[in-house]
Amino acid sequence: RTGFSLELPHGDPAQAAEWWLEQTRPPGPVDLSGLYAFYVEDDAMVRASTAALLDTLGMRYEAFGSLAELEAALADVEREPDLVISDYRLPHGCTAEQVARRIGEAFDPVPPLLVLTGEMLPFEEGAWLRGGRILRKPVSPDALIAAISAACVQVASLPSRPAPPAAPESASPAATPRSAAPSAGPP
Repeated sequence: RTGFSLELPHGDPAQAAEWWLEQTRPPGPVDLSGLYAFYVEDDAMVRASTAALLDTLGMRYEAFGSLAELEAALADVEREPDLVISDYRLPHGCTAEQVARRIGEAFDPVPPLLVLTGEMLPFEEGAWLRGGRILRKPVSPDALIAAISAACVQVASLPSRPAPPAAPESASPAATPRSAAPSAGPP
């Protein structure tokens, strides 16, 4: 019979979370912390796993399950997105093409677009893509990080945007970007 014991020190959960975020932050030349993105994905599990990656990168984002959810939130967003990430096929026959058009109507300059798709058939990458990129699923975290980093270079070359308006005190939870910043107290 073989036995073993394991002793683990008791520590501060906030410090442990901060350490974990630092250890899992991907190395790279582009600091993505603070980048603000819209993320449209109808698959809740894919949305949650990508959101975890965005949290690890220190990005701020709004996650939507459909084009309709995105449209409903546009009037209340805290600031213009620096980047839009969208699945190609969305509920109710919608696609990333419609997301791109709606974003183009709402924001000037139009932020870069990353489209994630499992489609194997070729489709037209027309003017709707506006210089964005299409990534074929499955997309590895490293490939997504590289694409986001490349989009950051594109964001840096956009004309300056006016400062975002101060958020009203009664801002809805849907209009408040999420971020990886650890909270000061219990949830």
